[in-house]
Formats: sequence, C-alpha cells, structure tokens
Amino acid sequence: MKILNTLFLFLLVPLFTQAQYRDLYPDSIYQLNFDKKKAAIYEQEVQRAAKIEAKLNAGTDFEALPVEDQHFLEIFDMTPDYWAAIDRGCSWYCGGGSKEVTASSTLNESGTTSYQASQAHDLNFKNAWVEGAKGEGVGEYLEYHFAAKSPRIHTIMLANGYVKSQKAWEENNRVKTLRVYVNNEKYCYLHLEDKRAVQVFKLPDMFGYSPIMKTQSGLPDWKVKFEIVEVYKGTKFNDTVISEIFFDGIDVH
Repeated sequence: MKILNTLFLFLLVPLFTQAQYRDLYPDSIYQLNFDKKKAAIYEQEVQRAAKIEAKLNAGTDFEALPVEDQHFLEIFDMTPDYWAAIDRGCSWYCGGGSKEVTASSTLNESGTTSYQASQAHDLNFKNAWVEGAKGEGVGEYLEYHFAAKSPRIHTIMLANGYVKSQKAWEENNRVKTLRVYVNNEKYCYLHLEDKRAVQVFKLPDMFGYSPIMKTQSGLPDWKVKFEIVEVYKGTKFNDTVISEIFFDGIDVH
C-alpha cells in the first residue's frame, strides 16, 4: 500500500506543480447587472409556479388547470433561473462538481440569511460565502474537494464580492488576490479586477486525473484551496465576500 501511495503522489506532481505560483489574470470578464425590480418579478413568478405545482402534486390534472396557468407554467419551465450561474443546457457540471466545499471561517447567520462555504458553489449568484474572521479576511480560505474520478478542470470562474445587488457589492470587501493550492501544493495567484462581474481564468495546467489514470484503483481524491491574500475595501462592512467560484473542463461527454 505504501508503494501504491507513493506512485500516486508521483503521478500527481506533473499535474499540479508544473506552474507553482504563476500570476494569472482574467482572460475574460462578464458584467453582472442584477436589478431589484427584475429580481422581485422573478420571485413573484417562482411563488406563482410553486402554487400551481402544489395543485398538480395534490392530484389536479394539468388539463384541469385554468388555461392561463397552463401557459404560465409551460413558459416558466423554459425560463432560466434569474440567479443561475450556468445555463440549463449541458455543461461540465453534467458529470462534475465538488464533493464538498469547506471554509476556514464563516460569518454567523443574519436572520434567515446564511453565508456557508457551500454557497460559493451552489451555482446561484444570490447567495455567497462570507468569511467570519476578525479583520478583512486575509488568510481565510475556501477549499473544494473533488472525487478522484471527477472530470478535469481547465477554467476557473469567479463572481467577486456580494454580487446580488450593487449596494451589497459596494458595502462589503471584495477579493483582490487569491492564492491557489492544489493538494496543499502552491499553484498560482489569481489577480481579480474590482468589478461586479464573473471573471474567467484559463489554467496553464488542468486539475484532475487523465482518463488513463482514472482506470487505476485506489486513486486518492484531490482538492483545490483559494486563500485570500489581498482585498478591495467595502464602504461599510469589513467582511470579505465571494459569491461563486465555479468551473469548466473536459471528460464529461
């Protein structure tokens, strides 16, 4: 077993440490412009759809619904989630995704609003992870855990700050620089612009095991850590926020 573990560690080295501490900058940036009025309209539609679906679940036939409810539900089912980070179509997430996301600290809940680490990977821009340490959050981190057979990752996408509204984004700290580790090995820095946007980083080396390696038995899981190094200051709160870190890659189809 010791020999096998040593072999896996040897195989991991070229995958994860070829480009220690490279400085990466966004390859592209997609502005986010969530609007309170549009968000409110979407929430009303969600509530209406829930009421109609409750009738269906209670035994009402679809054809027995009022015609306007039938038409509404058909249109709503094809409408993208207002807060969704990815489209409903096929993506890396058809076969990918992390097993778990953990954090060094988390801000306590505020009423019914939670700031757990998992919310940085729920593919929903309305939610966010907020670190809970004293100060501005330097040294705090998110860690994504992946199964050994998870598809490989070649792109990191990051929504920086509390992007659900312009007010929340301005009032809270945003990340300026993240230090990235893979399996606790130093990998690179991500340098983020101070924009309410999705910032896309193309990786010089893919994260994960090749299809050939995945045929091996006993392959260990792997993890990626994002540590806050530097922040852009908020106008009101000293908490640093990341709304979403998500991925794209290969090996899905």
